[in-house]
Amino acid sequence: MLDMYPKGALDAQPYQPGENPFEVLSWFDADNYRSQMQPQLQNLWIQGGVRDRLFFADKPERAPTMNKTPLVKWNRRYAYVNSTHSLLPRQLNNVFDEQAQSLTTGVLLHSKFLHTIVEKSAEEKQRQEHFANSHLYDSYYENLMQGPDLWCDASIKYKDWQQLESLKLLSTGKWE
Repeated sequence: MLDMYPKGALDAQPYQPGENPFEVLSWFDADNYRSQMQPQLQNLWIQGGVRDRLFFADKPERAPTMNKTPLVKWNRRYAYVNSTHSLLPRQLNNVFDEQAQSLTTGVLLHSKFLHTIVEKSAEEKQRQEHFANSHLYDSYYENLMQGPDLWCDASIKYKDWQQLESLKLLSTGKWE
């Protein structure tokens, strides 16, 4: 998952339903990602990006995980765990090599940071329903409620999938 964001304050970048959200959200962080193998489910947690940089810099271990498994040839014996962060049976999560080097062959452009996030953050803070330790996300929501500018000098404007491959955010995998 790649968090996309606008240049300028979040609440100053209007989006209208039906428009391409990536006309507004055309920037991303490219170089601050890390991964860690989770032995229990044999999945790879990927953390980093703009949320890590701006909202969790003092506690990077609390930053949201950026891995999702949205496309699965489904079987009734399968189950998602923690939304779509991992799957059961565990071998479905094996999308990396022995050195935990990601073989990610897809990237979801994430449109979380549309101007509506400012209002939604107030709602989420009040609900306190984040799946684990929701109180730890209070300052995250408070910061988003201010409509911050997520852009920085290191931000990169999105072009295409080849750009993501050259930045090593996407792999062609072991396909022939």
